Amino acid sequence: LSATVISETKLLYVIIALGFLGKILVEKLLRCCPGVENLYLLVRQKRGKDIYTRMEEIFDDPVFSRLKEEVPKFRHKVVVVPADCEAAGLGLTLTDRQMLTEKVNIIFHSAATVKFDEHLRAALVTNVMAPLHLLRLARDLKKLDVLMHISTAYSNSHLPLIEERFYPCEADCEQLHQMVDKLTDDQLNSMLPKILGPWPNTYTFTKALAEKELRASAGGMPIGIFRPAIVISTAQEPLKGWLDNMYGPTGVAVG
Repeated sequence: LSATVISETKLLYVIIALGFLGKILVEKLLRCCPGVENLYLLVRQKRGKDIYTRMEEIFDDPVFSRLKEEVPKFRHKVVVVPADCEAAGLGLTLTDRQMLTEKVNIIFHSAATVKFDEHLRAALVTNVMAPLHLLRLARDLKKLDVLMHISTAYSNSHLPLIEERFYPCEADCEQLHQMVDKLTDDQLNSMLPKILGPWPNTYTFTKALAEKELRASAGGMPIGIFRPAIVISTAQEPLKGWLDNMYGPTGVAVG
């Protein structure tokens, strides 16, 4: 959905699971898309800070400076929802879940662990189970237009050519979880090359597995997979050269 389509066609109630790209998306929707009635941001309490403190810190980021100048009253559109995307049921209260199922029609999922060497146990929870938890919520929405999952262009990096289609992944999610529950970290590490197969690391492997599981579980639901390549700093908008981490080429350049 382009910003023009979102702005001109309908009033939208959007739920976003935050991440680096999530910040950019929030800024763009609030600044450029007046058709967005509300953004429901799923935020987890972290390091002893409640969700409202965390949101204040997020909106203090320079990436929102232009938004504050052009749309100073944007905050009335933002609804912060305490949640944990890695927990069953997203950790939502019954009241919050009912509110979301009644109102929301678009879901963006951009949160992920992007560490290439993340332990398989953690990568499975964050990169596979979290989007599946959101899919279960999406299934209950009364007027779902789309669930858009942000994957990566490298989810099938072992292939010589990657097209805009789904690819097979032989790994079985249920079997993997049974294995993870039974084995120690050392045992999992020793078996990792066999588990990953042609995938070079746990990041690309779990991203590919998430795509497979979403497709298998979606049925007739409207879902989309977006595969960005290497994420670097902004070029021009909303400000030049913004980045909130030092991963990838930016970290190499700074280092």
